[in-house]
Amino acid sequence: MKKSRRLLAVLLAAAITATTLTPLNAFAATNGEMDIDSLQVSSLNQPLGIDKTPTFSWQLGSNEYGKGQSAYRIIVASTEENAKAHKGDVWDSEQIQSEDNYDVLYAGPALDSKTKYYWAVEVWDEDKNSIGWSDVSTFETGILNQDEWKGEWIGINGTDMTFDGANWIWRRNGSGFSGVPAGHQYFRKTFTVNTEKEISSVYVGVTADDEYSLYVNGEKVGENGGTDSWKNGKLFEIGKQINKDGNNVIAIDAFNSTNGYAGALSKVEVSYTDGTKDTFVTDDSWKVSETEPVEGWTSADFDDSQ
Repeated sequence: MKKSRRLLAVLLAAAITATTLTPLNAFAATNGEMDIDSLQVSSLNQPLGIDKTPTFSWQLGSNEYGKGQSAYRIIVASTEENAKAHKGDVWDSEQIQSEDNYDVLYAGPALDSKTKYYWAVEVWDEDKNSIGWSDVSTFETGILNQDEWKGEWIGINGTDMTFDGANWIWRRNGSGFSGVPAGHQYFRKTFTVNTEKEISSVYVGVTADDEYSLYVNGEKVGENGGTDSWKNGKLFEIGKQINKDGNNVIAIDAFNSTNGYAGALSKVEVSYTDGTKDTFVTDDSWKVSETEPVEGWTSADFDDSQ
């Protein structure tokens, strides 16, 4: 039986189509003259694996000129029932006199790692009248305390590259965070490098829960698997595989061996001789398929638009 595992950081609050990750529709609540919709946490719709202090955003819509926000109140709850009852048993900001509705920083007690939270926001209009509450939205934390993350790079010494900014991705199809069905998922990310600069090095870091095979422009460059192998990110130097004048593709065949936690995590770091860097991380721009793609799916010229 798979041991309990903790994912580092993630995203994928999204419902996913057959080939691409697509955010869920924004939540909306109406109260006459104004709407509260497009709820986001850390600029994402219902994200999974938030590994930093979350921020909250929402949008207001009105068909009348001059409408606006004068105050807000955010509640974060441990259950959907509490959130629907507007009981912030985790955090209640209480009424804040502010027009801010973007990247409002969470200011409650420390959140638990690998936990699902429910939140909603109440807004007051320019006349200081409450327009009501938004619908309830959610977010899930990853590993918030770095002491819980025991992973180390395997393969190359002397680099300061980390997984910072990368997100665990996986199509869950409505299953619980800890109840993802066993099986393969296939991920692709297309990127280009800066053709006006000289490249000094290109690294890709990758791990998966449970196993993976990694491809760069159609060439297999690495794999990993085994008990708790996800804790150890492998780092590969891929400068020789990179196309400096066109598209490049990172492809991952990830395998969840038994029902339980699942995810793929990767980061590409392109370093230039002028000291600058480009990074590409696992996020909702990656394409994903649950069925084995046709031959050539790991190559840069493969058409993944369908």
